[in-house]
Amino acid sequence: MDSEISPQLLVNIFVPKTPLHDGAVVISGGRIKAAACMLPLAGDKDIARELGTRHRAAIGISKESDSIAVVVSEETGKVSIAKDRNIDSRCKRGSLKENTNKKFNYKKKVRN
Repeated sequence: MDSEISPQLLVNIFVPKTPLHDGAVVISGGRIKAAACMLPLAGDKDIARELGTRHRAAIGISKESDSIAVVVSEETGKVSIAKDRNIDSRCKRGSLKENTNKKFNYKKKVRN
């Protein structure tokens, strides 16, 4: 898969009971590179018990790469962001862009 990112495509990928529903979407260079990807699960014993497989996968991939993983709980719709082996579950949907920009240390360039 090498597709432009669009809300419609992301929604369609995650429609329950479809082939791409289970697994992660990999975005790199501003494009969707792959879908239905299985990520390594973090097996740390100090991870909160209430965190499920999606959250453990997000922590796992953030431990093994320089990625940022955005997780949406299927049960609650709550958004979490994992980076550098840590997960922040306090992210509000409306501030997702702001939170990911902070995690990436992205600063908007000011044109003169």
